[in-house]
Amino acid sequence: MSDKRIEELGLSIRTVNTLKRNGIFFLSQMMNLSINEINGFRNMGEKSIAEVMAVKETQTCQVIEKESGESLVIHYAFPEYIGEAIDTVLYRKDYYSDYCGDINIIDLDFSRKTKKALLNEGFFTINKVAKTAYRTLLSFQLLGRREISEILDYLKINAQILMIKDNKCEEKFTWFQENYDYQLTELNMSVTGVIKKNINDALNESIKKQNDVFVQEILKKDNIIIAVQSYLEKVFSNKDYVDINVIKEDLPEIFFKLGIVDEASSILLNNNSIENFRNGYRKKLPTIIDWLDSMDNKARRIMIERLRGGTLETCGKIAGVTKERVRQIINKVLRTRPELREDDYKYWFENYYFLKNDFISIFNESEWTYYYLKMTYKGGIKNIEEITWDKNITTEIHVALMNRLNQDRVVIDGEYVPLKREILCKKLAEEYCSDQEMTFEEFYNFYIEFLKENGIDKNEKLLFPSMRAFEARMSDAKYVLLKYGRRFRFYPIDEFDIENLVEKLQFDRFDNVEISTRKLFYENRDLMQEYNVLDEYELHNLLKKTSDVWQNNKFTQIRLGRMPLLTVGIADRLKQALNLLNQIAPVTMEEYAEFYESEYGMLSQTVIANIAPLISEYYHNGVFEIDQPLLLEDEIIILKRELQGDFYFTEDLKKIFIEKFGEENLKKFNARTIKQLGFKVYANFVIEKRFANANEFFTKILLAKDNVDFRELENGKLIYVQAAVKALDDLRKDYTLLEYEDMKFIKYERLHTVHPKITKEQLKEYAEMAINYDADRYFTIQSLQKKGFNNQLHEIGLEEWFFACLIRNHETVRFIKTGGNIVFRRGKRAITTVDFIRFILKQKLKMNIYDFILYIYEEYGVNLEKEKIVYTIKETDLYYDDIMEKIYLNKDYYYEEV
Repeated sequence: MSDKRIEELGLSIRTVNTLKRNGIFFLSQMMNLSINEINGFRNMGEKSIAEVMAVKETQTCQVIEKESGESLVIHYAFPEYIGEAIDTVLYRKDYYSDYCGDINIIDLDFSRKTKKALLNEGFFTINKVAKTAYRTLLSFQLLGRREISEILDYLKINAQILMIKDNKCEEKFTWFQENYDYQLTELNMSVTGVIKKNINDALNESIKKQNDVFVQEILKKDNIIIAVQSYLEKVFSNKDYVDINVIKEDLPEIFFKLGIVDEASSILLNNNSIENFRNGYRKKLPTIIDWLDSMDNKARRIMIERLRGGTLETCGKIAGVTKERVRQIINKVLRTRPELREDDYKYWFENYYFLKNDFISIFNESEWTYYYLKMTYKGGIKNIEEITWDKNITTEIHVALMNRLNQDRVVIDGEYVPLKREILCKKLAEEYCSDQEMTFEEFYNFYIEFLKENGIDKNEKLLFPSMRAFEARMSDAKYVLLKYGRRFRFYPIDEFDIENLVEKLQFDRFDNVEISTRKLFYENRDLMQEYNVLDEYELHNLLKKTSDVWQNNKFTQIRLGRMPLLTVGIADRLKQALNLLNQIAPVTMEEYAEFYESEYGMLSQTVIANIAPLISEYYHNGVFEIDQPLLLEDEIIILKRELQGDFYFTEDLKKIFIEKFGEENLKKFNARTIKQLGFKVYANFVIEKRFANANEFFTKILLAKDNVDFRELENGKLIYVQAAVKALDDLRKDYTLLEYEDMKFIKYERLHTVHPKITKEQLKEYAEMAINYDADRYFTIQSLQKKGFNNQLHEIGLEEWFFACLIRNHETVRFIKTGGNIVFRRGKRAITTVDFIRFILKQKLKMNIYDFILYIYEEYGVNLEKEKIVYTIKETDLYYDDIMEKIYLNKDYYYEEV
């Protein structure tokens, strides 16, 4: 049986009132009460308890409930529906409002206490309240009898229930969805409710018609027009402009065929709520003209003159008032102005600096709009060229911007370049100074000739005051690396991870010393190749121009002096020269200069000119000599017993000496005593004297085993010993050592033993064949193999790294190590990871970033992470959209897509 109010159960007035005070209004609630709960009610006497228990025994309540097992709040507002499955409920704010799918609690006319109680429990919309279990509502703090009655009263008056009868309505609606491609969305909920109501009414009226006739019957009703109108208003409340295609995503084609959308939008157009715009509609706002029409005559005359660019003085003359009065009138009308259509440009005006003609051209607006914005908002400072990277730019603005900018551009290698001297210089340097170096004078003459050839040599903004001013500006440019002899080369600094470079240079191994970057350059040849640094002067200039990036607390003591010198800590040149002299004297001038060059990187001739004079007092008869005590015979015996190796770093040898004889005898640790022990002395290491020179020793240890990991020799310190690096390079270049993993080598002899048919000539031929196999400028071993490249060497079972290292020394290619692989480029122009990414995108134009990652891995064997790619291309002409997660060759392709 249906639920009943407790007033209908024949209970006494006292019992009814007591139950109501405790939140019990319906028979179903009372039936769910336990005896303990009834006993706990205040003012519930024995007679009242007996009454309730009697009713519970005699009455039967069968309430068909939701899955929660309890009746909903909406059931208590409409008890006649208890036991029925309620499908959809529509709501209106008040009697004069339209029905919709849901309403925010704060928008309803509830008391503050009711709103607070619901919001505190996380109930923000009325639909959630109506569809929750009634017992849940009773448990809310602050929600008493009066507040619950307020909610139920609202629902009784302003809720409209759409019922499902025998599932026929639901079946019909499902059919409608499937056949007319109707998708349920949050915005079209009210339209959905009206459609279901019309279906339900039609079924109740037993209308038996063909399906297409039936659909027209339920759609061509006034309530559908009103519902679509309400839907459109809701859409426009969230957006200024709505494309017609957006509406088509919510409403199916049948709504357009039957003219329902046109009729609903016509109502809004007629009452000036919206207006046609592009391929859709937008909210109707007054324009400057409408605004002027609302002013009195004096204010209008002043504003018209001001909108023409007139001064306060000319405005005053026109209106017959003082300049100060003009200012007051203008301030007042601006302060009380409504939102105007021209305010659409507020964002652009406040963020970018526009000249009047640029603004008019880009936005196709009048000068009135420009001067209105200038009066109303503070103009931005960013260059309009930066608009192309702004996330708010539309395709129309982008096209207009490019047309405007290209009016003042010149074509270089197929690219439109703005007529600004800094941008022109950078582009020309990239095109003509990437593969070759130039003097500043040569490039200046080339630049002037370029201006003449393009008929822009009269443009004063493109000229420099003098050749000296040109050189000064270019020297400071972030895309230029300075070289010896007032020469330079183009270098895209922003495309390299300079912090990683500095970290690998390991400055922390130096302490209070002056060195030349020549030392760093030759000790890190692989690193220099990876970062495309060609000499010590470029390295010095690169470190200097990026010091703001890598310089931190750890390196605050690094000072970059005159190229190519730098100081780590607090260096004393005289003390440094004497320390070395103490280690190697007696020694000739030429020998000393060579040792100094090996230890600190300074060229021998520079040492003779600048360092040798500092220690001239120790120079006699063509030899530097210094008074150095020698070891006693027993001391020599002790140390020889300890020193069984062929090689020691000077610092390690010094520690052994101190351990045996103490720091007080450290004067005996010098070049003469080291020679007494049977070693040849070098700047920072010693070798057993049976070796003719350092190259012979390092060659011996590199070839001592069939396999060698260069980074593990002498605890990894040999990578900083120039003589060791040179010996390795010599062995690698003539294929005596073959690299099979990063810095891991196998002797050719070992390979030849296992594969007797393999000769060094074959290894060299392999490099030639790989380089000439394919026309693509960029390649890896994997990409060549995928295109069919094969060679009998591939049968020996070594990894791709081995074959790549056969190619890397060839003079016709450059390479980078990136993504765990070696990528080659045919030609002599140095490359970066950005160049490789750009090469791929020139073929693809645009790609989902995850597809791109998979592509370069499958095609080239390059494994780059998303974050690495996004960071790498951040400061380049490539573009990444983080919403669509796509990368584009440039932003033009991005706008072409959107």
